[in-house]
Amino acid sequence: MSLLHATDLARLAPAQLRSYRAERYRGDAMDVPLDAFDRSSRADITRLYAFLQVLRQQLEPRATPPLTLPALCQLLAAHHWDSVIAGLRHLTLRPDARVDAARAHQVIHDLRGGALQALVLLLHLGELGVLTEEEFPRLWFLTRDHLKILRNAIAGIDPAGSAHDEAVRLHHINLVIEKWQQATHAVPEARATVQVDSAFHGHIAERCLEFSALDRVLYNLLNNAVRHAADGQVALALLPVPAAQPAQLRIGVANRITEEQRNRLHALADGDLSRLFAGGLTIGGSGEGLRICADFVLRAYGVSSLAEALAEGYLGIAQPDDRFIAWVHWPIAGE
Repeated sequence: MSLLHATDLARLAPAQLRSYRAERYRGDAMDVPLDAFDRSSRADITRLYAFLQVLRQQLEPRATPPLTLPALCQLLAAHHWDSVIAGLRHLTLRPDARVDAARAHQVIHDLRGGALQALVLLLHLGELGVLTEEEFPRLWFLTRDHLKILRNAIAGIDPAGSAHDEAVRLHHINLVIEKWQQATHAVPEARATVQVDSAFHGHIAERCLEFSALDRVLYNLLNNAVRHAADGQVALALLPVPAAQPAQLRIGVANRITEEQRNRLHALADGDLSRLFAGGLTIGGSGEGLRICADFVLRAYGVSSLAEALAEGYLGIAQPDDRFIAWVHWPIAGE
């Protein structure tokens, strides 16, 4: 039995959701400037980005010659990959940086999280000689995605790449489905297989920048689900609503939890699981991920507060049985 079907999402929220925006959200304004970090941190972030650019190029499906496992290990050694990752543990803002502290924490969270956690684990398997070349396409997806997440989160890291991201370019939902359907996704100390059920076959973003914003939402939802999945299974369901003339995509992510996890969650949130979207409440994490999802959804619809978004069903959490289901909405893109 599937964890979550697209049709299961129909009863979670109203079919009609109003957008308060005059123009479509571009996927921006959830970043901090690169120069807000101190010199050492800027160097560490830049080294990460530069290495991922090289790795993506080497992993290109049509690259000639194709990357081999020994060549990957040589690449990791040449770029001192271990020290690149170690540098990310101590990112620090300049004392005089005029940036919102909460936003900076969110950016650092996604810089270290996003697709990078799974990427680091796969590359470690490569260093151990146990990564198969059949897993290289997954490695390519993760590398590409984290480069886009970095450009979304760190203003000024790649002006030319950001200009490309800002250009109008429709993104189809198949770009989500192809990288998550039956994917084995890992975070530290947890691994799960993702099953996708989609009832939507249209476009979901108008720019790479917007699509990377949606990626930040999806990686936070899926990383969280994988981390807490009781049986190594996670579901991603996609339902266009309303049925007759869809205006938004309802996105649900589900995982099974144990009775102990259920009790801890309800105690943590005082019985109101929607409070998890407020941030700061977590079992073994930072508590930032769901808040980041909420902030993106608020921007996508122009909703003024998290309380309003929760009350009107723009996002929410359900725990109907042994499943934990988090859902959000994203406006469907025009043709």
